[in-house]
Amino acid sequence: MKRIATLILCIIISCASCLAGHKKPVIGIACGGSYYTSSTSNDYIQCVEKAGGVAVILPCSHNAEALREVVRNLDGVIFTGGEDVNPAVYGEENHPKLGAVNTFRDTSDIAIATAAFEFHKPVMGICRGSQFLNVFCGGTLYQDLPSQKGVVHTHGAAPSHKAVVDRNSILYETMKSDTLFVNSTHHQAVKQIGKGLRVTAMSTDGIVEAYQSTDKKQVVVGIQFHPEAMAPADDSWYEVFRWFVKQAKK
Repeated sequence: MKRIATLILCIIISCASCLAGHKKPVIGIACGGSYYTSSTSNDYIQCVEKAGGVAVILPCSHNAEALREVVRNLDGVIFTGGEDVNPAVYGEENHPKLGAVNTFRDTSDIAIATAAFEFHKPVMGICRGSQFLNVFCGGTLYQDLPSQKGVVHTHGAAPSHKAVVDRNSILYETMKSDTLFVNSTHHQAVKQIGKGLRVTAMSTDGIVEAYQSTDKKQVVVGIQFHPEAMAPADDSWYEVFRWFVKQAKK
């Protein structure tokens, strides 16, 4: 199995190297998975493609050296939704209401993020991906919003609540509105914002819906909701991905 995983990574490295000279930006999509499988929603892939990019799937792997080589040949990375981030990553004990965690994926995402920051590749996190990037930057999470914050954000893929957007932000730049109706399929969220990040959108009940980097050398965008799930019904959400692909093109 290890040989197969290594072979797959070698193929991805080879493909990424070839695509590096391609005129379209190549965006790596970090998968969920385990030692045995890697998978992600096609929504992310389709959004990248509709935004003018080429999507490359990044598998779950503990081969940090191989992942580093893959990321080096990419133009940007998207961290996707999934399980709860293990609280051990940000130095906390498990809350009784903590959901399923995936330590294998945490380790893989850390390796991918480490490489992305090393090579100053633009990164975007969606839902769990947003939570993970905040933790990677030194922040913390509410492990369970209902019990720790008294807020429920598990309404599904359709827009269900308002988010107030900072006019001096990437999200406002892309969506041209300071009030957005967004979806919510999460029971965790940003608690303490990470180093070098600033909050750019909040729900009306006080949950961080978006943030971005304060460092011009490293593009970091975190989005708590799921624009990729809303885009098929409202194509204005493709603008988020068009902005990201444009950043990857620079």
